[in-house]
Amino acid sequence: MVAVQKTETVEWEEVANDLKIIINEFYQNANIVANEAPQNKEAYSLYAEITPNPNVMKFVANRMLYDGRLEFKKAGDADGGTIVSEIFTLPFVREVFVSDNYISVSKSEDIDWQDVSLETRSFILEALQSGKPLFGKAEAAQQAAPTAGSKTYSDIENQIKAILEEHVKPAVASDGGNIELVEFKDDSKTAVMLLQGACSGCPSSTMTLKNGIENMLKQMMPGVVENVEALNG
Repeated sequence: MVAVQKTETVEWEEVANDLKIIINEFYQNANIVANEAPQNKEAYSLYAEITPNPNVMKFVANRMLYDGRLEFKKAGDADGGTIVSEIFTLPFVREVFVSDNYISVSKSEDIDWQDVSLETRSFILEALQSGKPLFGKAEAAQQAAPTAGSKTYSDIENQIKAILEEHVKPAVASDGGNIELVEFKDDSKTAVMLLQGACSGCPSSTMTLKNGIENMLKQMMPGVVENVEALNG
């Protein structure tokens, strides 16, 4: 909309048509579409959620961010110009994990989340609303490559994976992490798990594996699984 105020000595009937022509010519010469409304930024909301890992905070958005799981262990893992790369510019950030509608951020141990959680939340929210890509396509393709069908799982491994999907992963995801089966060792009856996000390096992860997942697998697959080992992502 363009509003014009005239002087009292001029009548609108005398100048309205000429003024309309001048304004239209201005928009045409400036390559501006007069009726085009400004585009609104993406409307995001974001809240911070503590996790069992004291070094990891989970930042949850009101919409899906990525249908999958991506882990960035250092700043060099993220393409420049992406939201993940910008998160790494915060001096206390050590790792970033992205899945579904949340971003888990791992901080250095000498920093207290009480001092930086609001800053981190505002930083991520502004980055999301800017419309920048969350990460590069090459990053997603590279991390997906190892699980894109190159490994053939045995029947036992598929049973373990099914149990994880139904009984374990939902709870782990709610804590800002992820767990994946790496392999099953027949000789020692051991299921090797990869811990990601808030689970990686978490002090309570070992206890959770031994008391929770290992006992569950023993009960649901008696005589098949006897041990669970954890690898940090």
